[in-house]
Amino acid sequence: MEAVSLKALASVSPRAFADILAGPPERAAAWVAAAADHGIVDAQAVYGQYLLDKNRPRYALAIGQRLFTHKDVWTDPGAITLLLNATARVWGVDSVLATARRLHAVAPSARSSLFIGLSYETLGDSTAALAAYRDGLRTAPGDSALAARTAALSHSQ
Repeated sequence: MEAVSLKALASVSPRAFADILAGPPERAAAWVAAAADHGIVDAQAVYGQYLLDKNRPRYALAIGQRLFTHKDVWTDPGAITLLLNATARVWGVDSVLATARRLHAVAPSARSSLFIGLSYETLGDSTAALAAYRDGLRTAPGDSALAARTAALSHSQ
């Protein structure tokens, strides 16, 4: 992968950066990786998803964990999805449930509720899943994913 310096990142214009990202994937990945390595939070989320897509979940999990050192991403749906999808691929559903519950305890969000509920569903506990979805709807009443899962489980019980 091409090495990209902090100086190059700082000097690239938004238009030139957009062109880089729209160009060859290897070059785009190098620039996003460099931005992530230099602490640019949005780039960390993009790069983490790229790593998941390339079947490198341990690296994606490390990026996700690094992201969560920034409190402003604790309720960000993309960051939560990255962290918990990577956790699932590396450690499994029990770890997703534990991580999502810890995150939800300090920063309640629709996305963490969704992952808690999905984890419970995977583990076969539809009652706990429904409770998690309903809890999430109290936090985010208009969340369509939580509403859909709540409706689906309510009809099946």
